[in-house]
Amino acid sequence: MSLKLKRKTLFPPPSHMAQAEVIEFLRRQVFEDAMRAGWLRPCARKPEGGSVYYAFREVQEVSERIASGEYPAA
Repeated sequence: MSLKLKRKTLFPPPSHMAQAEVIEFLRRQVFEDAMRAGWLRPCARKPEGGSVYYAFREVQEVSERIASGEYPAA
């Protein structure tokens, strides 16, 4: 394990995630379905069409709901 990766594990997860990180975490189809179902919504956007961010807590809730047997349906 690299020193950089070891240092990251010392900190709690950030309160936000970039859209690419959310898609990697949930997988694209689940991300798209969760967005359509209203389970997930952006918490911030960089001005002028830049990066989109999501609350880590909401992303984790989507995962927990799926783990409990639910699936986001429009």
